[in-house]
Amino acid sequence: MTDFELLQYYRQEDHQEWTLLMARLGSYLTSQSFLFGGYAISMGNTTHWGFEFSLYFPIFLAFCGFGTSLGAVPGLSGAAKTIQLWHDKQEQLVARSPELKSILIDRRSSIRGGASVDVVHRRSLAFAGLAPWVYGIAWIGLVILDLWMHRPRP
Repeated sequence: MTDFELLQYYRQEDHQEWTLLMARLGSYLTSQSFLFGGYAISMGNTTHWGFEFSLYFPIFLAFCGFGTSLGAVPGLSGAAKTIQLWHDKQEQLVARSPELKSILIDRRSSIRGGASVDVVHRRSLAFAGLAPWVYGIAWIGLVILDLWMHRPRP
């Protein structure tokens, strides 16, 4: 296998991992949006189904959201780590092959805002890894909010 064919293989694998990561992240964010919508609607329901519903159902949804956040962490962080491994292999290949250096962009060169391509790449992967933690913390805060809003008043 020539260096160029190996580079094509690495890039194809990288593309497949990005596709997998984006599919997982999209599904995760969609589920969180659905749960947040249900939470907001159930918190606003104070007349039809009563006090107990607006107390317990949002907590149930928050536990579902927190659970999906915990479940999403391994899949999202695993895909991000795999992508980084393919990028490292590609960088090693390019470093040892002068013909590949001439056809690829310099990933350390700056783009919009002065950040390099590598910095933008790392930020993209960080977003995928941090999203479940941010949502998980938000769900904890929403449980506290629900309990605080339904506290007994003198």
